[in-house]
Amino acid sequence: MSKLHLKAASTKMKANDIGRFDVYKLEEVSFEVSYHTVVGSKETIPAAPVDRVLIVINGFANTTDTKQVIRDGSVIELKAGETFEYQGQMKYYLVATK
Repeated sequence: MSKLHLKAASTKMKANDIGRFDVYKLEEVSFEVSYHTVVGSKETIPAAPVDRVLIVINGFANTTDTKQVIRDGSVIELKAGETFEYQGQMKYYLVATK
């Protein structure tokens, strides 16, 4: 049986950004889930060597490059090496393989 453990709790203090994120680790599973809360301004999710999925729980935002609207229930796939930038306010899960 897998157990869920809080791996780290941290605040995100970037320029013009207010928010926090919590990282959870499931034992015996090869992925990591982090819960992010971003309030206003712009956030950039940096490129990573693995594929990731962003699952929006609550909020509203726009991508900064294509101006696509992101709403509650949106699921966004981030391929390995891809950077994602948006502006708005959201609560979301970021799921990454290890």
